[in-house]
Amino acid sequence: MTVRGLVKVPAVPGDPDQPGYKRIFTVRGRGGDSPRNGSTRCPWWITSAQSYQQFQDRDKVYFHECSTVDGKWTNTSKKNKFAHNPAYVSFIGHKNFLDPKMVYIDGSFRMNSDKATIKNFIFNNDDYVQRDDNDKYNDVWCYANDHTIFQDCIMSNFQIGFYNANECADIVLDGCILYFNGRSGADRIHGHGVYTQGASSWNNKYLQYPTIIRNCIVFNNAYYGIHGYVGSMGVYGLRVENCISFNTSTLYPMEGRRANILFWGPLYDCVMKNNCTYQENVWNYPNNFGNSTSVVNGYVGDNYCPDGLYTSPGTYIRNGGNVYSRPDPPVNFIKVYDVRGRAHVAVYNWELLDEVTIDLSRVAGMYPGGTVEIINVQDLWVDRVTAVIDENRCVSVSMDPNDHSVQVPQGDNILTPNKTFPEFGCFVIRHL
Repeated sequence: MTVRGLVKVPAVPGDPDQPGYKRIFTVRGRGGDSPRNGSTRCPWWITSAQSYQQFQDRDKVYFHECSTVDGKWTNTSKKNKFAHNPAYVSFIGHKNFLDPKMVYIDGSFRMNSDKATIKNFIFNNDDYVQRDDNDKYNDVWCYANDHTIFQDCIMSNFQIGFYNANECADIVLDGCILYFNGRSGADRIHGHGVYTQGASSWNNKYLQYPTIIRNCIVFNNAYYGIHGYVGSMGVYGLRVENCISFNTSTLYPMEGRRANILFWGPLYDCVMKNNCTYQENVWNYPNNFGNSTSVVNGYVGDNYCPDGLYTSPGTYIRNGGNVYSRPDPPVNFIKVYDVRGRAHVAVYNWELLDEVTIDLSRVAGMYPGGTVEIINVQDLWVDRVTAVIDENRCVSVSMDPNDHSVQVPQGDNILTPNKTFPEFGCFVIRHL
């Protein structure tokens, strides 16, 4: 599969002889199985298993690009045997976020040990031409882990973009972009951008160390955008904050698009705060907090959801400051999030202007005279323009559909999404 504008460079760990670098070793599976190779049956695994790697707290394992297949790598965790590793380790791709030469992982990926941080990787399932109805490994996922962070990663073309199994606590998905995930099953359409499950038994750690989805951009997935699901007991402490989720349920024909954000309860101490959502003017199910189940100590505040927002009955710390419908008369709304010095921007161009002005004054490091790259996330690696920040710390962005493009999903019988312009645009603005 070729993605226009993306330079695919497989990741390799730093040279073990180079000061400051650690090495990841490649191992074979049990019983003479072939090594992990990123296929759906043998996904990449990475671990901070101290008993194999001799990692210490705060070690950083840097990865760099490589032009040969010899750079493919795996872990030594052997599934769940080292789920309680005592060391906190960061695995870092050395390129800046959204650089076309970010460290690239070809194939499925699984994180199986505690206390790890994964930053600056592209996860894209190149072999996912036929979306498999029987293989659960077609995604990026955490399983049997606590205290794991995925930050500034891109996840696309999987069965599920990011999957967090129940019983996990302190899982953070921060600043990631997830799109084109899902499949058409024999019974119905499956697959979400983010799928995080609740608990099957009560443990106070879920409230002490909640799962957090924040600063993410999620769009054009097969079913739900961001989906918190009950498990058998409930969803405890799930937080979805500062996210942009738009135009979900677009990969396959569907009668009524699903919610961009869905919390399926019972919900306990859950938070939906300061998010932006959008659906084209088609029949869609609204965003939903609770899905007609009970809510205890809920917080639903300051969400801009012109595609609708339903909240279940229950007790709330706050349920207010939300927008539930399109403005009448039409008045533009632009939301700018500061994500570590880059801007995630949702533009609601209800007035259908040819061009809008984006105020970057509240984004760290965005000063007059600076050069930035404006990226339309619907064609992430191609639809990019540069601009200079003006004296008011603003840039102008075209909302003309003729000035923008949409990436074509990979796989069989998958629909290419419509452009959202001129009515809506989602951009990442970063320093050059």
